[in-house]
Parts: sequence; structure tokens; C-alpha cells
Amino acid sequence: MEKQKLHNISKLRIVITIILFFLILISLVLLIKNKSTNVIEEKEGKISESDVIDYLTIEKIKNFEYSFGSGNKKYKLVNGSYVEKFSDSASENYVGIYDEHVIIDDLNNDKMKDAVVIIDQRSGGSGHFYQLTIVLNENEKLLQTASLDLGDRVIINSLEVNEGKIILDMIIHGSRDGSCCPTLRKVFEYELKGSELVKIREKDFSNTANWNLYQSEKYSFEIKYPENFYIEENHSSVWNETKSVITLSDSGKFEDEPYSFLMSIENVEDFAEVADKTKDDETTKLASEKLELEKIKQLLNTEVIGIFFGDPPWGYYLVYVKNPNEANQGFLLTAQISPDNATGYEKNKSDLDLFKEILSTLRFISKDEKMSNWKEYRNEEYGIEFKHPSSWFPYERDIFEMIYFTDIDPESKEAKLDRGDEPNLMEIEIFQSVEKFLSDNNKKNYELSGIKDYLDKYSNFDNQYLGEPKSFETAGIRIYSSEVYGLGGGTFYYFQGNEHLYRIKLSTIKDDEMIEQILSTFKFIESEKEPDGLKTYQSEEFGFEFQYDSRLDISDDGSITVKHSIPFEHENSCDFGQESALPVLRELVDFNIDIEIKNLSIINAIREEEGEYITKYIDDDLLKTEDGYIDEIKIAQFGGYRISHAFEGCGNDAFYFTVDSEKTLFVRRQHIAELIFNPERYSSVEGVIMLQESNEMFNEIISSFKFAE
Repeated sequence: MEKQKLHNISKLRIVITIILFFLILISLVLLIKNKSTNVIEEKEGKISESDVIDYLTIEKIKNFEYSFGSGNKKYKLVNGSYVEKFSDSASENYVGIYDEHVIIDDLNNDKMKDAVVIIDQRSGGSGHFYQLTIVLNENEKLLQTASLDLGDRVIINSLEVNEGKIILDMIIHGSRDGSCCPTLRKVFEYELKGSELVKIREKDFSNTANWNLYQSEKYSFEIKYPENFYIEENHSSVWNETKSVITLSDSGKFEDEPYSFLMSIENVEDFAEVADKTKDDETTKLASEKLELEKIKQLLNTEVIGIFFGDPPWGYYLVYVKNPNEANQGFLLTAQISPDNATGYEKNKSDLDLFKEILSTLRFISKDEKMSNWKEYRNEEYGIEFKHPSSWFPYERDIFEMIYFTDIDPESKEAKLDRGDEPNLMEIEIFQSVEKFLSDNNKKNYELSGIKDYLDKYSNFDNQYLGEPKSFETAGIRIYSSEVYGLGGGTFYYFQGNEHLYRIKLSTIKDDEMIEQILSTFKFIESEKEPDGLKTYQSEEFGFEFQYDSRLDISDDGSITVKHSIPFEHENSCDFGQESALPVLRELVDFNIDIEIKNLSIINAIREEEGEYITKYIDDDLLKTEDGYIDEIKIAQFGGYRISHAFEGCGNDAFYFTVDSEKTLFVRRQHIAELIFNPERYSSVEGVIMLQESNEMFNEIISSFKFAE
């Protein structure tokens, strides 16, 4: 009995021991889990805390006041960003923590948590600037100390801190890189010493930094290639018989095999069709894997499709790349892989490695970037200035009153003033006046009211014109265009300014978008006026001012009316209610606009003024354009819309210009039917303002608008 009792006690002790063991084990697990919750860490060097934070927190960093740039201007961030709207444009100044790049760690061995932050700044232009800055925790007081400017439009790959050392992986500009497109990858290591960041190590990871750079202005891309490579434009493609944009090789014998390395780039007009036809099979998987196309997609930030044809290692790799700046255009990059799979360019480097490196340097040039590098042409005699591609060169022929552009540098040996029948890229012919042009070219003796009337009546005359003439407006200039075939044919653009008629002829350029970009930069150089030729109107109520011709009269009755009229009896051609003779007016109004400031966004101003019927043209706060009815328009610094309310030369145009997000400049301009349909009758009337001069006066008023800050 005693033995049984002792046995039971022994069993009880064992059970208690086991229970205690599991309780201790559970406590240890909970303790470890609790500590792990105090460690917050994200990948790729973004916002992280490597230990329990005592005072400095992510929230404090995101709402701190930072100095940025050489001027040390201060910006108080709110939840990671600062935004300042510009009063004179739709642009804004943005300063903020770039892509949440913040690392919290002890940087000066004081057992207090500090922060490494990357700040970026952009203000509406092409510039995008970066700064690495240190925020120290000094006895629970945050202090911005060392800062380092990282540059404009660099690429931040990663940021990390390791044992107090700051490691920054980024892509910067090589000596031959454009501002838009850095290609030189470097890793920098910094250490905080006192209040200064000291660079202790720098490593160059780029093999392409000193490569040659090829830029295509026509197709808006650039790509780099090894220094000793040969390049040829408009050569046969590697893959088919079509002409390439460029063909590259490490051998000058493009037509003879064998090659060590050969690749070409072709233009693809319909990328969607290629994407639809490409099947996801072994050929696409092999190309994607071998060329690491997922990395290429991330680098180029666009759609990439790879295909392989051949018997590895020999074969062809085809890579289709969509141009992100175009709706449906792209490029085909094809590389022929040699049988020995090693290039003559560099021993032990495979064709695939070289092709991948070249692919990684492909960059697309946006319209703004492309135009920012254009040259400016100015001709004071003919009263015009505009921008054109940097590869174009102007020649002037005073005897013909003509300017033409070629792709031949006038300083080169090929340059000739008389190049026979070789077509020019663009020709600009200047006529003394519209009336003189019509007089010289009116072979049928029609009654002509202007250029539009001339083009309408001479459409298909002697089989000269193709299709109907077109009309559009850009930079405040009304432009008429017509397609002409036959000897001396091409596309002709007509517009008026400075009392001249300008005619642009294009024979070889078929890029409509490029031409519209050129035309959008056209400006008429204002002729000098007498000191009393202009007056300034100021509105204290609305805080703006503008200049206007001294011949115009202004009245202010709620809205501002700018008007000009002369005594002249004429029929009221806009009185459509009369069945018999039109009533006679004793005054000719040849300029009439009403100006009003609406404290509404441009879309809401349009809704208010145009009424219910305009809603079908508004989608998600965007106004749809319709040629001749709703047109986008830009005059000087103001952009917006013109909505036409015209009928047989009568009615008006309503102009809406954006001042800022909550303010719109509204101008209603009356059509002057008498001057539109019968300019010959009124051109000799003393004191009348004809349409060309009226247009110039209107543009002058709008372009001179200034708002008080």
C-alpha cells in the first residue's frame, strides 16, 4: 500500500514537471514573438526601423521641415510631401520624401535613432532633383545636418545602412548621356563624420558609360553601343528585307558572313497587332529567360515581347519594345547570335550578354524633351520666330522671299545654295499680303474673300488639289492646309500675320505630329508701336491688367467690353428674320469682345456659360474636342478652349483660358460678318480694322494679361 502511494506521488511529480516545462516553453515563444513585433523592416531600403524607436518616428520624419537645394529654402512636409501651386500657371512645386526612401538607424553611435532620407523636388518642367539628407536625434530634438545633392533625373535603385555606413545604389549620367537618360550605375558608400557626409567608397558597375550614343530625332529614341562598333542607317534588317532605322556590327562588312555580332532596329507602326499575333510558347519563354526581359521591362517601363528563332546557341532573338510616348508605335530589335556564341568585341562575353547590355541602354525621348533641344529660328525682316529640329539647317533666299530647311550643314562641303531639284525638308514662302497673293493666283477671276475661300474654290482645279482643304488653330494662329500632287506638290500650310501671308511647303516630311509641333512654336515678332500706341487697363476689383490698342474703347459694366466702331451705313447681314430688304445700320462694329473672370475651374466655367447641351462633351471633367466647334487653343502663357457659336459668319466665339485650378479667364468675341464675307468693300473704308489686324489686337490683349500676385 505504501509502495503504491509512493508510486502515485512519483507519477504526479512527473506530470507537474512536464506541465511546468511546457509553460516555460510557451512563455519563451511569446517573449520572442513580442520582441519581433518591435522590428519593422521593408525591402529595398525603403521606410524601415531596425529596432525599438525611442523618440524619432516615421511620422515625425514625414512631417519635418527640410532645407532643400543650394538656397536652403525650407519646406514643411505634411504626411511626406509639400505642394505649392503657382499663381501664374497650372504647374506646381512639389517637394517630398522620394518613394518612401527613409532608413532609421543610429548614425553617430550615441545610442539614439537617426534618419537617412532622400528628398525629391520637381516644379512642372523636365527637371527632377534629388537630395540625400541626414536627420539626427539630439536629445529628443530633430536636427537636419549633412545633405548631399544627388543630381537631376538620376535613378535611385536602393538605399541602406550597414553598421552606420550609408550605401546608395543609383544610376547617374555618363559623359555622353542626355539629361533625360542616365546609364552609369554606381554604388556609393558614405559615413557621417561630425556634421559632414564623407564618401569612403565608390564602385562603377556600368560597362556602357563610355559607349557611343545614337539618337533618332525622327523616331524619338536613343541607344548606346560599343565604341569600336560600326553603324549604318537605312540598311537591310537583320531579320527581313525591310529597311532598318540602324544596323550595328563589330565588323564593317555588313553584307558578308560570318559575323561576330550583328543587330538591327526597325520601326514598328502597329505594336498592338504584333502583341495580338505573338503566342506565349517555348520561343517566347526562351527569349524572356535568356534575355532577362522582366528586368528590361522594369528598366524601360514599357511593354516588351521577346521571340527566339533558330537552334541554340545559333539563331535570332527578336525583341519588340513599345514606345511609351506613342499610342501604338514601337521598335523591333533583332540580334543574330553567332555559332561560337562569343563576340569579337570582348572575349568571354557572349552575344546574349552584349545584346542585353545594348537593350538596357534604350531610352525613349518624350515630345517635351525632344522639343527642348530644338533650335530657334528668328527672322526680324519677315516678322517670325519658331523652333525646328536641331538636325535642320536654314537657308534664306531674299530674291524669292523664301526660307528653306535642309539636313545639310551649311558649313559642310556638301552645302550648296543651288541644289537643283533635290527636295527640301521644309520651305517657307513670304507674300507681301493676302490681297497680293490672291491677285497673283486668282486665275479664274473668282470673287475671293480670303485664303479659305481661295482654297475652297480652287479645290480640284486642273486636278491640282487632293481632297478638301483643312483648317486648324495652334498658338492662336488660324492655319489652312491643302494636299497638292504633281510637279512641285506636297502639303501646303497658309497663315497670316504682321500683314504678310506665309506659306509652308512640305515635300518629304510626312510626320504630321512633328509639323504641328513646329507650327505650335510659331510667333509673330511684334512691330514697334508709337509710345501712345498702347494703353493699359487695370482692374482693382479682379486684380489683373492688360494692354490694348489705343484706338479701342473700354467700358466696364459687370463685364469688361473692348470695342471699336466707325460711322458707316451698311446692311445688317446677320438679321435673319427679315424676308425683304435687310435693315440698314449706321455704325460698323469691327472689333467687339467681352472679358470676365470666373472664380471656377475651366470645366465648371464652361458648364455654367454653355448650359446643359455641353454636358455630352464632358467626360470625367475633361472636355472632348470637335474640329471647328470645340478646339484647344493656346495664346502666349494661356491655354484652354474655344467654343464656336457661329452661323454664316455671324455669332461669336467663346474663349476659356485657365488661370489656375479655381479661376478662368472668359472672353466672348463677336464675329464680324461684313469683314468675313466682303472684305474688298470695307478695306478701303477709312479707319476700319480689318480681320488680320483685329486678330493681332485680340492676341495682344490676351498675351498681355497679368494677374496680381
